[in-house]
Amino acid sequence: MLKKIFYGFIGFLTLFIIYYLINKESIDSQPKKKPVESVSQIKERQQLEHAIKKVYEDAGEELSIKVKKIISDAQKDMDFILALKPSQVIAINRQESKRKEITLKDSTKSSRLKYMALPDFRKYTGGEERKEIFFKYFLYLVEGRNQQILKMRKKVILWKRDIETISPKNKKTVQYLAQKYQVEDFDIQENSSWNRLLARLDIIPTSLALAQAAKESLWGTSRFARYGYNYYGQRCFSRGCGIIPKKRGSRKFEVTTFSSPRKGVNSYIHNLNTHPAYESLRTIRSRQRARGENIKGLILVNTLDKYSERGSDYIKDLKSLIRYNKLAKYDVY
Repeated sequence: MLKKIFYGFIGFLTLFIIYYLINKESIDSQPKKKPVESVSQIKERQQLEHAIKKVYEDAGEELSIKVKKIISDAQKDMDFILALKPSQVIAINRQESKRKEITLKDSTKSSRLKYMALPDFRKYTGGEERKEIFFKYFLYLVEGRNQQILKMRKKVILWKRDIETISPKNKKTVQYLAQKYQVEDFDIQENSSWNRLLARLDIIPTSLALAQAAKESLWGTSRFARYGYNYYGQRCFSRGCGIIPKKRGSRKFEVTTFSSPRKGVNSYIHNLNTHPAYESLRTIRSRQRARGENIKGLILVNTLDKYSERGSDYIKDLKSLIRYNKLAKYDVY
């Protein structure tokens, strides 16, 4: 009797398992229903498709796979698509194709740093993960520009030591630099003119550049950073020169747009090296050079009271950023 019950139970269980597997396979093989779009969703998708098509047409160049992926990934962000200018698409295209290498030196050795693509900082969680990616990327840009400046500065110092033997070509280079760095009444025969040029032709300490980029761009996530590659809050004052801030009151300025992050960083460094508001920064930096010292961000930051309307509070924030994130270790020149 017990054997019959046992074998009956086994048989029933076997049939049940077979029935379950057949039905499961049948259910899995059925096509899944696509979610029904609402009228507003259809309209938004059509607007996106139209905006993307316009970007492709206006760019006037064959877009690389990377650029197509950037635009594809951005379809959820309507503001990004509408703000993406043809010049920016072309710039991304060209930046992707060149992939130039730059030399990056630290306090102990030289290394080659290959092209580094701009990360989407919003994809990283706030805190240490985003900080690491942010500092790595801007270290690449800032150090690249500082290396270029140091290379030219060394040449100028050599030419200054023996003015009489400078070639006509190099004289033109010096005159060009004097104009670029806005050195008034430059006289190639005057030692003081060379000193004024060298006071401007110098690096911005990496710690300071990293801290300001983080502060001004909200760690790379601000509207101006994402749409205009402006990571330093730089302004322009002609109509249509940049992005109009949502809260600017009666003041007539826009936030400058750049064709690439590199150009934004280079403009920031040039601004500190030439604008009258930062004369004290350049003076203190020249004194550090005369004493044979490395240029320190924690010293020069004290001269940036005119960079922000917040004045001394802004300086305190930058100092905290430099100290908390141990950025002074990058000031090795």
